[in-house]
Amino acid sequence: MKTRSMTMLFILVLWLAIGCGGREAPAPPELEQAVRVVRYMTSPMRLSRSGFQAQSSDKPSDFVSYMFSDMGVAEWPYSEEMVEEDPSLGEEARAIGMPLIPQGVSLVPRRPDPSQKTQLVVKSDDARKMIMVEGYADPSTKPVLTREWAFLP
Repeated sequence: MKTRSMTMLFILVLWLAIGCGGREAPAPPELEQAVRVVRYMTSPMRLSRSGFQAQSSDKPSDFVSYMFSDMGVAEWPYSEEMVEEDPSLGEEARAIGMPLIPQGVSLVPRRPDPSQKTQLVVKSDDARKMIMVEGYADPSTKPVLTREWAFLP
């Protein structure tokens, strides 16, 4: 009985060491909020109401191009700066569950923009039908956050 308890304890400690040691450090909250914005924009419900549907494409790369086009940018959620200027926009956003683009974070397509500080880079993988994002506190360093999810328009 004692050997079994020791074995279980060893397995538990090993599992905790492996499971906790391999995780990335928590990303800045403003980058996590920016991820929520992009996830919101790529949700099937939001896409069904977007001008992207007129493109008759289901490729993630086409969505990223659309997202940063003039028409796509016009569909972006409100920013925290906009809500500061007009608090009624914040009430509207809360009512429909729209996340706000965080202050001080730039959304950029495909690769880091060296002229921006804190940024979320939006990428795509057509072969796997995925949207990927990388968050940078400084574009000259490695990303502090990476996420990916299926693109299901």
